[in-house]
Amino acid sequence: MECFRNVQSVAVEKLGAQQKSCDAKGYGHLGLGAAGAVMFFVFCPMSIVAVAAPYWKFSSEAQGISMSATASLWDISVSSEVQGQTSETSVGMCGDEMQDFDECGKIGAIRFFVITALLMSLAAAITMMAGFLPLLRPSAALQRKISMGGLILASLVLLWAFLAACIAGSIEMKDGYKLSGAGFVFLVLELFFVMASMGLVMYTLKSSTLQVATDADKEGKAQQQQPRVAQDLPPTVAVPPTLLVASGLSHKEDLEKGEKTDNVNTNEIRRDRVPEEDVNTIEIRQDIVSEEACGAGDSKLSKGLQQVSSEPKIEVNSPRDHKHCACPGM
Repeated sequence: MECFRNVQSVAVEKLGAQQKSCDAKGYGHLGLGAAGAVMFFVFCPMSIVAVAAPYWKFSSEAQGISMSATASLWDISVSSEVQGQTSETSVGMCGDEMQDFDECGKIGAIRFFVITALLMSLAAAITMMAGFLPLLRPSAALQRKISMGGLILASLVLLWAFLAACIAGSIEMKDGYKLSGAGFVFLVLELFFVMASMGLVMYTLKSSTLQVATDADKEGKAQQQQPRVAQDLPPTVAVPPTLLVASGLSHKEDLEKGEKTDNVNTNEIRRDRVPEEDVNTIEIRQDIVSEEACGAGDSKLSKGLQQVSSEPKIEVNSPRDHKHCACPGM
């Protein structure tokens, strides 16, 4: 068991190295290339032999006369030897000479199946090799579709060969013919080779599916790690200033300073205006009071005092009562 495991591990390592070299050169999977080579072998010589070679054989010897005959899908050849003289005759299968043969329908079905299997085996081989060779440079998705196409064609070849073998086994030949010809043998062997090719294609598809799944897992892990890296970054990142940004900031600061100076000037103007009005009002009232106290009580001035006292809204609170004059000499 250990020896078998060692051989298996060495084979896997060598296949991995070969696959890496093929990937570097632009080739496809080695399994697909091997499947294409097998299908080429199924096409030639196996399918060709299954079409042209004899299926049935007959031989007998009695009283110094030996006779042998072979029957294919196309003709029957009979060879006889009498006293050292050999004669050969050939008759077409299901021809005019064989009108009493009742299995011509089955012979026609076998012909159809083996010929179509021959053509489909060639198509399957070309399809598989097209997916393996770097001539078309197919993508992963296209290579998978090509592999599926080759697998479908190979499965049809397998089905057609199986049906042909079954029909050939059901034909009853007269005169002791046996189904042991090279055509039937290659037809049966063709089944095993086609199954081997299909197994290689399935292995290729499985490995490509696993590769796609691993690549998708790697991409998903990478996308999950990106938000974590963004969270680990500091909240503020220094951005180098540019000329446009610097000019925009300086222009904004100048506008803010201008607005502040305008507000300060308006406030100062308002403050200056209010004290001037208050001072004028106080001076007018003091003059009027002094004139009343000194005896120049003119009615016109008293009316003016009432008008002036009613106009200003700001009143000067004074502890002295203006109704009673406190001037000396009054």
